[in-house]
Amino acid sequence: SEALITTETGLMIALPGYFLHYLLTSRRARFEAFIEHLQNACGQRALK
Repeated sequence: SEALITTETGLMIALPGYFLHYLLTSRRARFEAFIEHLQNACGQRALK
């Protein structure tokens, strides 16, 4: 019984942290892709 409570508590702490990590990682990837797109667009305009 005590082991189940410990496991449940650990999951209650770990799962929100995991989802937050996933959210921040995906937002960072989208932001990096956006910045790369802007750099490419500015580079193409500079070549014209």
